[in-house]
Amino acid sequence: MTDLTYTPMVPSASKKDEGGFALSYANNSEPAEKPLFEEKNRGFSFLSFSATIVEEKRIVQLKTDKEVQKIEFDTNYATWNNQTKFLANNNFSNDFFNEIVNMGEDAVPLIYAELKKGPTPLVHALDLIYPGEVEYEGYVPLDAVCMLWETILKQKGKV
Repeated sequence: MTDLTYTPMVPSASKKDEGGFALSYANNSEPAEKPLFEEKNRGFSFLSFSATIVEEKRIVQLKTDKEVQKIEFDTNYATWNNQTKFLANNNFSNDFFNEIVNMGEDAVPLIYAELKKGPTPLVHALDLIYPGEVEYEGYVPLDAVCMLWETILKQKGKV
């Protein structure tokens, strides 16, 4: 039987002078640095990563793709809300809203969670993720649109 050895490495995030953040590992003769996230188009776009730390008797999983997607969603949603909350119309022409739409179906459970809290204009991201699914004729109240999309997502098995 072969003995396996390992060198424990501790991840840490640090801000880089050029902008963005780096993920580095201590106790390594040549620390590897990978971008943790970068800012582009004024919206945050996180790179997916997963790290595992092996300690003596346990394995610790850091930041799964789902956790990173939630951070990306929450950041873009909060910023979009802050930038557009006083606009009377067309608050969908926004880089942060577009980043949520660009997440595609990965954003759907997160949008659904927001819908469950109450009516939100975020529901219209679903119109762009699933084009042609709902056609609106005239004015439709936001709460009715939200209830309709909740039903559609349940029927599609997306939540």
